[in-house]
Amino acid sequence: MERPGIITVISWVFIITAILGFLSIAVTVFLPQYESSIWPMGSPGLQGIIWILIMSAVISFSGILMLKGRNLGRLLYFWFAPVSLVLSFIVFGWRDAYVLTAIFYAVLVVILTGRKVKKFFKPVLKK
Repeated sequence: MERPGIITVISWVFIITAILGFLSIAVTVFLPQYESSIWPMGSPGLQGIIWILIMSAVISFSGILMLKGRNLGRLLYFWFAPVSLVLSFIVFGWRDAYVLTAIFYAVLVVILTGRKVKKFFKPVLKK
C-alpha cells in the first residue's frame, strides 16, 4: 500500500522537531553565549538537557519508523507523547504550551488511528 500523505507530513514534522531539539542542545552546550536566545525562560539545566535529548531521539525514531510503515513507530508515539508531557511537567514545571501539546496529541491520535492510515502500517508481531 502506498504511504498516505499525512503520514509523510507527520513523520517529517517529528524528524525536524527532533533535529531542532538536538540543535538547541548543541547550541546550549557549545555556544553558551546564545543560550538566552534559545531558552528565553532560562536554561533547562543538565536534567532538562538530558530529557530533551531523550525526547528528540525517541520522536525522530518514531518518525523514521512511521515513514517505513512500521506500526512500532506509531505505537511508540502513542505511548511516549503522554509520558513525555507528564515528565516535562515534572522537569520544567507548568507551561501553557502543555495545553496545546495535549490538543496536538489528541488530533494526531485521531489521524493515526484512521482506517486508511491503519492499513498502511505493518503489524509489530507477525502471526
